Amino acid sequence: MSFELGVQLAKEFVLQEKRISDIIKNKEYQFDVWEEDGKAYLQTAICNVGGCTAEFLTFDSLEEAKKQAAIMTLNGKKMKTVSICSECENELKPMWDDAPNFVKYCSKCG
Repeated sequence: MSFELGVQLAKEFVLQEKRISDIIKNKEYQFDVWEEDGKAYLQTAICNVGGCTAEFLTFDSLEEAKKQAAIMTLNGKKMKTVSICSECENELKPMWDDAPNFVKYCSKCG
């Protein structure tokens, strides 16, 4: 690797870190991030039925979760939408008693 290439890569690394910092500072990441019971979470998927957190990543600190959210945002990632999460699926109730399998709703969300 040439010296010039090394300098260029170092500059690009510094620029990426600056972009990540700006995304965190301005809360421009495209994902929900929260702290609970001493852990931090990054929501990666949402339930289409109830808007529940369908999938998430776990981190040891909120700063780590925010940084990953910023990196994912910078790389063009978006939160996925899943058809139904297991929580809503377990709570599905029939809309009409006389047609129990026709239309259902989530009693938790609905």
